[in-house]
Amino acid sequence: METNKKNKYSNILKACIQILVGSIIFYMIYSYFKKEIISLDLEKVKSLILDLGEVKFLIIILLGTFGMAILSLYDFFVLRAIAMHKNLSTLRIFKISFMTNSLNMILGFGGFIGAGLRYYMYKPYSKDNKKLVVAIGMIIISMLSGISLLSILVILGFLPGEDLYSKNISLYYFLISMSLFLPIYLFINLRKPKIKTDKFLSIKLAIISFFEWIYAAFLVLLILYTFEEDFVLDKELRIIGIIVIASIAGLITMIPGGVGTFDILVLVGLARLGFSYEIVAASILIYRLSYYVIPFLLGFLLLLTEIFTAFKKKFFNTKEGIL
Repeated sequence: METNKKNKYSNILKACIQILVGSIIFYMIYSYFKKEIISLDLEKVKSLILDLGEVKFLIIILLGTFGMAILSLYDFFVLRAIAMHKNLSTLRIFKISFMTNSLNMILGFGGFIGAGLRYYMYKPYSKDNKKLVVAIGMIIISMLSGISLLSILVILGFLPGEDLYSKNISLYYFLISMSLFLPIYLFINLRKPKIKTDKFLSIKLAIISFFEWIYAAFLVLLILYTFEEDFVLDKELRIIGIIVIASIAGLITMIPGGVGTFDILVLVGLARLGFSYEIVAASILIYRLSYYVIPFLLGFLLLLTEIFTAFKKKFFNTKEGIL
C-alpha cells in the first residue's frame, strides 16, 4: 500500500516537472520569436485552408491517419519477439496499437499514457507480465531512435538545418544531444538484448522509428506542395532539416506532440527559406489535424468501444451470476 502511494506521488511529481520544463522551454522560444508570431494574418490562414479543396483535404487526412497506422509495426515486431502475437489476432493488435498511439500523441507525457494503456490492453493475453513490461518499454524507448538518426543526418549536412539553428545555438546543442541517443541505444541493446529471443529487435524498431519520423516530415512537405509546389522544389532537404530540429525541440519540452514549440520553430525556419508565415501556419494546422486530431478522435472512439464492451461483459456476467 505504501509502495503504491510512493509510486503515485512519484508519477505526479514527474508530470509536474515535465509540465514546468516544457512551459519554460516553450516560453523561451515564444519570447525569442514573438515578433514573427504576432505578424501572422489569421484571416489569410483561414482563407488558405478553406481554399485547399475537399479532395486534397481528404487525401491529406487519409495520409495522416495512415501515418499513425504505421506505428502499429512496433507492436507487431515486439509481440512476435516475446511470442505473444499468437494469442491475438492481427486486427486486435492493430486496434490496440492504433488506439494507444493516437491517444498518446495528444495526451501522453513522455509516453506514460501509451505505456499504461498498452499494458492494460495486452495484459489479459500475456502469460508473463514482466516480459510484457519489458516489451512495452522497448517500444517507448525505440521511438526516439529514428529522430536520432535524422539528427545525425542534419549534423552531417545531408539534411541542412542551418536555416534554423544558425541564429540560435541552443537548438544545435539539442541536435547534438539527440544524435547521441541512437549509438548508445544500439550499443546497449545489441550488447545485452532485453528480449533475448530476437537480438536484432532494436535495429528493427529503429528502422520503424526512422520511417515514422520521415513519414511525418514528408507529410508536412506534401502539404506545403499543395500550397506552393514551385517554391518547395529544390528546398525539400532544407525543409526536412528544419522539421527534424523543430521535432527535437518539441520532444525536449515533453509536451505531447511538441505542441507550440514545434509549430513556432517550423514557422520561423520555413519563413527564413522565403515561405510566407500564413502558408506555413496553414500547413502546420492541416498537419496537426491530419496526423494528430483525426487519429485521436478515431482512437478515442475505439477506446469507448473497449470500455463499452468491458462494461457490458461485466454487467451481464454479474447479472447471470445473480440469476
